[in-house]
Amino acid sequence: ARIWAEDLKSPIVTTKYHSSYLTGGCWSPTRPGVFYVTRMDGFVDVWDFFHRQNEVAYSHKVSDASLSSISVEGSTQGGGQLVAVGDANGTVSLLEVCDSLAHPQP
Repeated sequence: ARIWAEDLKSPIVTTKYHSSYLTGGCWSPTRPGVFYVTRMDGFVDVWDFFHRQNEVAYSHKVSDASLSSISVEGSTQGGGQLVAVGDANGTVSLLEVCDSLAHPQP
């Protein structure tokens, strides 16, 4: 995955190559620098750019089917711990991430 800023000519983040295609992604609404990526092999990867820039902070096998959608609940005022992930079979899984990935750290 590559994350771009509109005013730069090169990506600000480039994730390591993985043999499974990426199928979706989203930013954490509560924690700057945290983003989620879904993969065709059924895994969701959580990246924490401010903690580790070149490695996945957490990876979790959600389904044997390809993941097709992801959404993180919350706003800048709170939330951010519940992550809904949908797969190609129509199953939606609700995941809860730890406080350190959901809330800003001092």
